[in-house]
Amino acid sequence: MSLRPAGSLPTPVAGTGAATAPEENPGESADEDEDEEEPEERLAAGRAWPLKISQATRDKLAAASRAVAGPSAESARVTTEGVVYYGVVYGESEAADTYYVVASLSRLHFWTREGRGDWRFQGDYDARVCAPPAPTSMYAAWGLNFSTRKPGKYELCRE
Repeated sequence: MSLRPAGSLPTPVAGTGAATAPEENPGESADEDEDEEEPEERLAAGRAWPLKISQATRDKLAAASRAVAGPSAESARVTTEGVVYYGVVYGESEAADTYYVVASLSRLHFWTREGRGDWRFQGDYDARVCAPPAPTSMYAAWGLNFSTRKPGKYELCRE
């Protein structure tokens, strides 16, 4: 599998595994993902945007994976390890926005969330075969090209 930047696309926002406690401001809930970097104005429906991931979001991802894969799930290591790509594809409204996370641990792990709903762990993928089925526009926003055969050709797993 080839992970390579796609030319002049935005620089991906990825965690390196160095977990830090999220900063809290008086009057703000620790459960909110306040440090997610979204544009000040909503982008057009269908537009993908990379986001910075918070420790609170990493913790929610781990909880979602434990609920599906059990307490010792490898994907739960996302709280402190791995390279994490996080972003949103805008819908017609905030409730229609879809969030995506791909975390690279020993395999690729995949989560989604609709609007402000709960995170859903979608499983893990063998990067030698294919990449998680996030939209290609999301991979492009992260500056990634997941290809197992030819440069520039996306090989995504089927849902």
